[in-house]
Amino acid sequence: MLILILSALLVSSSASASPVSASVQNNGLLKDIRQLTIDCVIEPYVLNSSGDKVFGDLTSTCDELQPDRNGGMRISFKGALLRAFIIESENSDGGDLNHLIILNGKGAVVAERHDILAFDNIYIALAGGDSEFRQVRVD
Repeated sequence: MLILILSALLVSSSASASPVSASVQNNGLLKDIRQLTIDCVIEPYVLNSSGDKVFGDLTSTCDELQPDRNGGMRISFKGALLRAFIIESENSDGGDLNHLIILNGKGAVVAERHDILAFDNIYIALAGGDSEFRQVRVD
């Protein structure tokens, strides 16, 4: 994971002064990925003996949005395969703020968003900080 992040930052830094530069916002792509995330991600839960919801980890129900083994996310979008990952923001006070970086198949940064209140959760980062996902009972 560290090697992948470092290589992404090197690719990004060759295009700009900062590895997570505001120059690659690509708001249209970020908006589309946010909608895909809202549509695909669920928050599964079971009911305990008191009838209270006990939530599991967020999960994607779509093939277009799948976690990879390095903690990032594979995104199939409009015929392109993208990879997303998060890094802790320099403004974070313990993992609450993250930078989202999205790479194309060649490893170039195609979009990024900064200081998302995502708590080290890639699904929340992809949703632009929105943590309200469909709740689905799984028992």
